[in-house]
Amino acid sequence: MFQAAEAKAKKSAKAKDDTQEQLEAAEKAEGERREQENTRFEVHQQIDKMDKAAMRDFAKTNFKVEFPGALGEAKMREQVKGLVDQYGMPS
Repeated sequence: MFQAAEAKAKKSAKAKDDTQEQLEAAEKAEGERREQENTRFEVHQQIDKMDKAAMRDFAKTNFKVEFPGALGEAKMREQVKGLVDQYGMPS
């Protein structure tokens, strides 16, 4: 009877240790997600400052996408930001 209680206590202690590890892993993942989101936001801000030619070059260089010259600046900005959101930040 006492052996069962001891085994249960060991399992309980082990579960607490596992909980701490899970919390630390979740905290680390959240930190990485925030860092990625901040980087994405910074790239969006850079795109907001670009003119039409700069956005065309940015898309061609980083995503191998060419936009037609007749595309308006606002529409191109929207699509370039969409590329960043879909494929991630350029490295």
